[in-house]
Amino acid sequence: MNPFLYSFEGYRLVLRALVALMSAQFVLGTVLFLRNSRRRPTPPAPARWPAVTVQLPLRNEFYAAERVIEAAGALDYPPELFEIQVLDDSDDRTSEVVSASLERLRRRGIEASHIRRHDPQGHKAGALAAGLREARGELVAIFDADFVPSRDFLKKTVPYFADPAVGLVQGRWEHTNRNASWFTRLQASILDGLMVVEQTAKSDAGLPFQFNGSGGVWKKSAIERAGGWKFDSLTEDLDLSIRAQLAGIKLVHLPDVAVPSELPTTLGLFRVQQRRWALGTAQLLRKRFGSVLRSPLPLSARLSILFQLGRHLGYPLLVAMVLTLPLTTFAYVRTPLEYGVINALVLGAAVLSVAFQQAVAARAIGRSVASAVVFAPFSIALAIGLAPTYTVALVYGFFDRAGPFHRTPKVPRTPREGEPTYRARRSILVAVELVIGALYAWFSYVAVSRNIFTEGGFFAFVSFAYLWVGVGSLHVNAAPPSPVVVPERVPLGAPLAVLDPELPAATGSVPDG
Repeated sequence: MNPFLYSFEGYRLVLRALVALMSAQFVLGTVLFLRNSRRRPTPPAPARWPAVTVQLPLRNEFYAAERVIEAAGALDYPPELFEIQVLDDSDDRTSEVVSASLERLRRRGIEASHIRRHDPQGHKAGALAAGLREARGELVAIFDADFVPSRDFLKKTVPYFADPAVGLVQGRWEHTNRNASWFTRLQASILDGLMVVEQTAKSDAGLPFQFNGSGGVWKKSAIERAGGWKFDSLTEDLDLSIRAQLAGIKLVHLPDVAVPSELPTTLGLFRVQQRRWALGTAQLLRKRFGSVLRSPLPLSARLSILFQLGRHLGYPLLVAMVLTLPLTTFAYVRTPLEYGVINALVLGAAVLSVAFQQAVAARAIGRSVASAVVFAPFSIALAIGLAPTYTVALVYGFFDRAGPFHRTPKVPRTPREGEPTYRARRSILVAVELVIGALYAWFSYVAVSRNIFTEGGFFAFVSFAYLWVGVGSLHVNAAPPSPVVVPERVPLGAPLAVLDPELPAATGSVPDG
């Protein structure tokens, strides 16, 4: 076998090993969650409630700004210890909405400031840093424009700061538009696996985990001790949480404190979000790899951070597999090992591990386990279809060519005539995905006609993944979700309390998954 075939065979083995490792990580994390999961009692109310600054960073959120400002103004907290900052980098009519909303809060006696930067550098991190310099609170709560915190959020999170080692307390993301479509249900199922199982397992085990950028409360001194907000990546939240944990600051994740937020309504918007997250993570892998290795943290903690930063490294190999698999299947390139059955086993293990995690998450928050299991293959297909997007983002991140910050626009209500229209930028990769999807449909037909059924089935799965992502990404306009009920706070294992966003107060039940 010549050197090229040795290298080719090596990459094939590494890819399957990485998929197996990913599957094992899902399973072990879920087992750790099941073993350590417990209802964490809320600490008693402090004798002295600390002052809190609520920061609402936003840019061009004409439709969502009023909602998040009203939700922040409704938080149950001593008014003399409470202030709201709207960090507004907008260049459209959003600022008019913000001004009117803040004026209503001030008439109710709530201290609220409208902070606008003349030169909005550093994206969200720059806005947060500017607000932090003026914040009078000992604690800083952060909510993105698409979040709707429940009234008791601060009363449920602030008591954990009685432990002086704690620098962050964050809740679990819930979703106002979970049931808007089957795609939003799929996203919610994926995020439940992360927020309910993975983050909780790490938090309970004392392992480093990620601040998710919204729905959390930071100790102001912890942010400053960790070096403040940095502008050198697109994932400033992950960066701060890594630097904080390297500095010995404790982070706490509360899965039974749900913070409703809004999911991207189309695949085109979802891929914009995923590209930004993958690019920022790659930037941090390049920038923070050395400091993580040199950290005095235990080996398990350092590995946890590196797994987090390296979670997209397998996607270039996945793209290479998609491009080369027909060559080996149809014997254009002869290799010593045949992976037909192994491919089926590896893919099956990946699907089962994801199904296990998402089913456990669904059961923990009282949702349909069956629906979570059904969504698992679609989670894998989504990852395969987005592999080119993740790969390009990874390359750009390693070379730090971030380009402009592409936000994920949210439109929680139907626009009226004359109001702004938000749309994401359509990716040129859509054309590549459609071509690959069509080719793989042909490969599937050829394989089945030659009685190569295992590979034919896999070809069909890849064809579906690429055509789904390609066609779904053609729609990039932000659209309002279907009217749904919004969970206010969802304790683990308890019935869902809900709040209808269109009414001052209501109760009901949320349909399963």
